[in-house]
Amino acid sequence: MNRLKELRLHAGLSQIELAKLTEISQRNISYWESGRVELNLNAAIKLSQFFQVDVEYLAGSQSEFEKISDLKHSINYTFEEKELIKKYRQLNEAGKKLIKTVIDAQLDTITESKRK
Repeated sequence: MNRLKELRLHAGLSQIELAKLTEISQRNISYWESGRVELNLNAAIKLSQFFQVDVEYLAGSQSEFEKISDLKHSINYTFEEKELIKKYRQLNEAGKKLIKTVIDAQLDTITESKRK
């Protein structure tokens, strides 16, 4: 299976959803997944950042493939977690920083209540 398609399916995204989240056309995603067109460097960089994998994985590096396979088998996200990740990835840097601040504050509160 094409690695881009594998990553997309693992993330629970349709081609249209991936296109919206990455601002890459759905047609290009379809062409790359079908092998009709080779993935260009700019898109490979953007997609590798989105999926948090090395560009080499998208290009076919076996060692990176093994890392991803291990990761896929060790992490099982719930539907809600996947949705939160999708939404988080759509945020700008200020939004991501705000979310991190809220999470850290909540974890600090939990830690403090456990100490008492």
